[in-house]
Amino acid sequence: MLIIGLLLLTAVALVASAAIAGGGGAIDFDVVNNTIESTGTGTFLIGAAAGAALVIGLWMVWRGTRHMHARRREFSRLRRADRTQRRDAVRDRYLTKFGTKKHEPETNRPKDEELVSH
Repeated sequence: MLIIGLLLLTAVALVASAAIAGGGGAIDFDVVNNTIESTGTGTFLIGAAAGAALVIGLWMVWRGTRHMHARRREFSRLRRADRTQRRDAVRDRYLTKFGTKKHEPETNRPKDEELVSH
């Protein structure tokens, strides 16, 4: 991946230097009934600046979505912790009010100690 990136950067540098060196001719753009005159070099540099702005903008969007995802994950973790804490507080209040043993219905079955023969 590193080698491909370096080859791509080299190719871009070669194309950019060729476009700047050989772009001396005049170019006319017709935009909304107006004519804009420029040189090949100027046109290339404006395009390069627009491409750089596009890359920076996409990078900022990517970073923003990563940040939002991290915040959402943190909020979820905090909500889970809050639910657990509230559930534990309710259980502790219940145990304090009604004792530590849960109410068990009485049955007519003999207890384990009564089943053991002496």
